[in-house]
Amino acid sequence: MRSTVLLRAARGAFAALVLIVPFAVAEAGEGKRVPIYSSHPTAAGASASSTPIPTAQWFRLQNQRPAAGTTAASVSPVISATFSDKVNASTVTVIVDGRDVTKVARVSTDAFAVAVPFALATGRRTVSVIGMTIGGQQFSQSWSFYVRAVAAANR
Repeated sequence: MRSTVLLRAARGAFAALVLIVPFAVAEAGEGKRVPIYSSHPTAAGASASSTPIPTAQWFRLQNQRPAAGTTAASVSPVISATFSDKVNASTVTVIVDGRDVTKVARVSTDAFAVAVPFALATGRRTVSVIGMTIGGQQFSQSWSFYVRAVAAANR
């Protein structure tokens, strides 16, 4: 299975997080979690097998724009959502169709927004958001929306 791998330093108990986004996840739809894995070195210095990091089951993205399952009015929409709990903004990563757009996103403890800096292809597009709550719980959420060929005129 082909995957996109992203390393991101985090504060707290984990020195680094590895995000593995299988292509199958891109088709998962609203409310599906992106798997987060952490490799811990063994006592002998070899890498142990990857094990899932527990995620906050209660955490949700709310007020997603474009809304889940809808069609965007542009091929470069502003993508945003609010968080159901306060987050540590410095731990948030925003991925659009496998591309990390965190550097151009505005992230606060309550929400994020990003003007996509590239044209999205026609079809189903997926947004994934990972990070940590202020309480130190990992979260991973995603949703999908559509871009149609008619939206191409609205660049």
